[in-house]
Amino acid sequence: MSFENYIIKAKYLLPPFLKITLYTVGGLALFRWIFSIYFNSIEINEELWELWLPLFLPMLPIFIWLNPRTTILIYKNARSEGSIAIIAMFTMIMMGIITQKYITVTTSKIITLNNVESISKFEKARYYYLDTYEIDTTRIRKYSEISESKFGNKTILTMYFVTPFKTQYAQQPIQYWYGIQFKKLIYNKLTGKQKDNEFKGFTEMCNREVRNHNYYASNLFERLPKSVDSEKYLIAAQQQSNLINNKSNIILRPVFERPQSNNRFTLIWVFYTFLASLAIFMFFLIFPKYSKRLHDKKLTYRMYIDGIKKVFYIK
Repeated sequence: MSFENYIIKAKYLLPPFLKITLYTVGGLALFRWIFSIYFNSIEINEELWELWLPLFLPMLPIFIWLNPRTTILIYKNARSEGSIAIIAMFTMIMMGIITQKYITVTTSKIITLNNVESISKFEKARYYYLDTYEIDTTRIRKYSEISESKFGNKTILTMYFVTPFKTQYAQQPIQYWYGIQFKKLIYNKLTGKQKDNEFKGFTEMCNREVRNHNYYASNLFERLPKSVDSEKYLIAAQQQSNLINNKSNIILRPVFERPQSNNRFTLIWVFYTFLASLAIFMFFLIFPKYSKRLHDKKLTYRMYIDGIKKVFYIK
């Protein structure tokens, strides 16, 4: 490989890589900050912001802007064709996930309030420090869920417990809930009877922990955003008769460490991920050869389709 050819490859492929990174990772971060955090006009599951959007958003621009340009590259192994696009996609996904996690942490405000009822009088925040509060432990409700792990080799047992905060007007519909969650993994290689015993033991342990739980160990609470967990807590809360509508329910979970203590570390990882993504992309440009003949060809619709087929190994 000549250094001149490597520079040509870098000049041709690096600009679209950087543009896609800016538009997908930076654009998604800016969109979320404006519409979901600053104006609070969009409320979607946090898992969508932190995982699914970073996972799928880079695909289309990579196929449109970057992948057709990789036709100037010649690989020794035909199976390696399209690898640059896959590498670019993987690095952008990782950077997008870490950037969204950073936004979640750094935009999480802590507001100090006199009591839980003051929440409705202030702007929405992620964390609240309550000077005083009382918990009604006579109305604990729970919801159990059984699910499979991602690889299917384990069963996940999860139990969600909620109990209402006491308010000044006891007859009003309940709006504020104290949330507790327990989780256990069970290997699927166990027999049905063994699984039943594990589930029974787990349920008894959760009930015992909730009965003996110290509800006043922390005055700092996290207000759960719209997420899978918050939806499960609300299912448990719906068992209460005087329940306010779901949109107004607020689930608060106790927090024992200040959430913004690792902001600097998280920001460093955003830059580390970008530099690592850039380094990986530039490194893998070393191996394929450069074709001036293919470079001189005008990009066509057929080349876009062929590029997508190469990425997914479609003949």
